[in-house]
Amino acid sequence: MGNVSVPTKIILQSGELEIESWGQFTALAGANYVNVGGLPVLNNEANRVSVCASAGDAVQLPQAIPGLSLNVFNDGAQELAVFAGGTDIINGGSAGGYIAQMPNSYLNFCSSSAGAWECEFVGSGFLGNLPTQSGANGITAAGTTQGTATALSRAVNRVTTVAAGSGVVLPSIAGLKAATSLSITVMNAQGTNALKVYPAGTDAIEALGAGVAYSLAAATGGQAAKVATFISTIAGQWHLMLSSN
Repeated sequence: MGNVSVPTKIILQSGELEIESWGQFTALAGANYVNVGGLPVLNNEANRVSVCASAGDAVQLPQAIPGLSLNVFNDGAQELAVFAGGTDIINGGSAGGYIAQMPNSYLNFCSSSAGAWECEFVGSGFLGNLPTQSGANGITAAGTTQGTATALSRAVNRVTTVAAGSGVVLPSIAGLKAATSLSITVMNAQGTNALKVYPAGTDAIEALGAGVAYSLAAATGGQAAKVATFISTIAGQWHLMLSSN
């Protein structure tokens, strides 16, 4: 489950370099984004998940104690689910919830209050010198209303199956704070039906009104996809940037 080193610090150069405790782990296979129990617990300051064979294979954080921090590197081939233990939360989410960590990414988890983790660098990674973003491919649109549409949870989302009248839902921006922004890209990669893109709850896209969907046209005229980027800098309001192709 994990190759764990002795949790100690070794001073290499006084006042300059330290070696912290480290461990190498294999994510629990077949978890599929569910804490099924028996997950490897990341109990070192530096944790490398070297094997994540299928999307949603999982590991678990230790108990969130104020002042505790650790780093996680997903060196596996697929997206990793990093769960909070017990009733702990991550980034204000639900008790025992998880962060989806993309391959080739490094996350820092820090606890500043009992039972709560704050996670830095969510949704970003690297490819050599280039930055990457979390993405999902092969998404199937669903339903015919805001409440039955497919929820989007990645920065870049490629929708490849769109039945007539079906749609997707953007993440909620009700908790977006001043001086922050969020950007979500949606691709309609089929050539028949328009894709309904709903805001969550009472959020709005441009001047369409609370909860009203934007219709993203199908890919036509040799296009591989019709692309729209939804940008918010204020809670409750999305703005739209549409591809010209």
